[in-house]
Amino acid sequence: NMNGGSYFTIENNTIDNTNNTAIYLKWESPNSVIRGNTISNTGMFAGMGDDGDAGYHAIDTKGSNTTIEYNVLNNIGYNGIYFYGSNINVNNNYINNYNLVKDDGGGIHVGIQTLAEATFTNRKIFNNIVLNGIGEPSGTTDLVASSTSGIYMDGYTVNVEIYNNTVYNNPLAGIYINRNDG
Repeated sequence: NMNGGSYFTIENNTIDNTNNTAIYLKWESPNSVIRGNTISNTGMFAGMGDDGDAGYHAIDTKGSNTTIEYNVLNNIGYNGIYFYGSNINVNNNYINNYNLVKDDGGGIHVGIQTLAEATFTNRKIFNNIVLNGIGEPSGTTDLVASSTSGIYMDGYTVNVEIYNNTVYNNPLAGIYINRNDG
């Protein structure tokens, strides 16, 4: 079991032009706060970041008891905010122009879980503005022009409250629930 530490506060930073991910709490990092950051132009060059579902995120955090709030995210290669864990609040964030290099993601994306991990609880996504998901389906056999959504609940995601968000201009869906049979 890898542990990245806990009780991080990442607040009021400006991060611009990163090749992979701007704020990356890669391993379990519970009790963290990510607040008031401005992140632009992250993961904008194909091939410069991690492959698969990893990389090209503005904020990527794993760990319970985490708050992600009042961040401004512009021009993101993949997901604006990517997280998993219990007791998570994602609120009052502004996310604009995402999935510019990768596809099948969202402005706010709850991370992939297995059925055995579908025990996370008390997760709230509220009062966010999520707009202009672009998507990049090149190189896929997808019949859909883009699989980009505003708020994306990935496989087996359970126990998430989504309310008072403004989500618009996304090719697939404003709120997408993907295989949530946990």
